[in-house]
Amino acid sequence: MIPYYLAIYAIGTAIILYFARETKSFLASHASIDHPDGLEAFKRLARRNMTMALPYGLFMIIGVALGLHIVQQDNLAGFSLFAAANIPFMTAALALRRLEIQARELPCTDPVFIVEYNRVSRSWLQDLWPKF
Repeated sequence: MIPYYLAIYAIGTAIILYFARETKSFLASHASIDHPDGLEAFKRLARRNMTMALPYGLFMIIGVALGLHIVQQDNLAGFSLFAAANIPFMTAALALRRLEIQARELPCTDPVFIVEYNRVSRSWLQDLWPKF
C-alpha cells in the first residue's frame, strides 16, 4: 500500500512540475498579450491545464484515501509519511498556482484582445471544461 501511495504522490508532483514548466515557458515568451499568437498560446495553456485538472483531481483523491488508510493503520508513521509526501506536492502546487495567476494577469495592450483574454481567464477559473 505504501509504495502505491508514494507512487501516486510522486506522479502527482511530477505532473504539477511539468505544468509549472509549461506555464513558466509561456510566461518567458509572452510578457503581454498584444498579438493573436500570444492570445492563442494563452488559450492553449489554459485549455491544457483545465483539461488535465479533473482527471488529475480524481487521481489525487485516490492518493488522499490511501494516505488516510495508512494513517489509520499506524498513526505516527502514517502521519510522517503523509507529511513527507504532501510537503513537496503542496510546494509544487503553490508554485504552479502563482504561475497560473501571473499568466491570467498579463497586460493586454490591444482592446480587441482584452475581452477575449478576460473571458478565457474567467473560464479558466470558473468552468470545469474549456469553452473557448
